[in-house]
Amino acid sequence: MIEAAGGFVIAYAAAVAIPGPFVATLVSRLMTDGLGIAFPMIAGAALGDLVWACLALFGLAIIAEHAAPIITVLKYAGAAYIVWIGVSMMRSRIGTVDALSLRTGSAWRAFLSGLSITLGNPKPMTFFLAVMPGFFDLASLSLAQKGAVLMILPPVLITVLGLYALTAARAREMMRSARSIQRINRTAGATMIGAGIAIAAT
Repeated sequence: MIEAAGGFVIAYAAAVAIPGPFVATLVSRLMTDGLGIAFPMIAGAALGDLVWACLALFGLAIIAEHAAPIITVLKYAGAAYIVWIGVSMMRSRIGTVDALSLRTGSAWRAFLSGLSITLGNPKPMTFFLAVMPGFFDLASLSLAQKGAVLMILPPVLITVLGLYALTAARAREMMRSARSIQRINRTAGATMIGAGIAIAAT
């Protein structure tokens, strides 16, 4: 169990670190809204991963298959929201924003966007339902062992995505002029539009 857990942690960290729609969205939001947006988005992603992990650990993959229509709705809703944010960023006027400020309700929206992206993203679904069983005999794990596996996930995800967040926040602090912020808004907006399209296309 311990050896399997070590290999699983490495594989999971590598999977989280691979850039995808969520990482692109997180970095883009950070570049425009500041570091304060990171925690709710990452928390949403962590909850999404826990949902997929529970489906795998407790033998509920069949439910995931029957929930395909719901997952599809979440995927397209999340994609549309991301594209809308991207368009808003590209159309925003030049101005500076407080790196730690959050507009009213934006933290909750960021959490929901992180959750919907993760639930509608085939990467975490494939990892937990197809890759994780290669590390553990899921049928023989005790309830305590399954709980231990679930407890591993949030710290690993927060650490990996936190590095992305800190890097993006550092880059943002280095570009504070109006022209730089306009370029950030346009680049981040285009990135988020691309990420939304990628999510919808997968």
